[in-house]
Amino acid sequence: YLDLTDTDRGGISGGPIDGTVNVTVVDSMRGLAVPDAFVLLGDTLDGPYQGHTDSRGQLTFSGDDLQGPITVHVAVKCMERASLVAFDAANVTVHLAPLLDEAVETAVREQ
Repeated sequence: YLDLTDTDRGGISGGPIDGTVNVTVVDSMRGLAVPDAFVLLGDTLDGPYQGHTDSRGQLTFSGDDLQGPITVHVAVKCMERASLVAFDAANVTVHLAPLLDEAVETAVREQ
């Protein structure tokens, strides 16, 4: 078991990509993992490298053709979206700030 989560800074690490990319998504306000975040490598929605983070906010992509530089896009409901463009590192930690959902904001005001 290797926990690659960097809840303090985020960013990239681990040397050049050689067939594997580990992505970790963290809530920047609480410092906690973000499960079920959609992660896409590259810029094509029908590409082979896409998926959702697990309960630890992590997802690993592997493939013989996976080499840097690559681009990573991350999106999840009620949080900002983020992209890291044209990098070559095996480990990526992305921090996302929460966005208040309109329905939640309205319910809070009505209380």
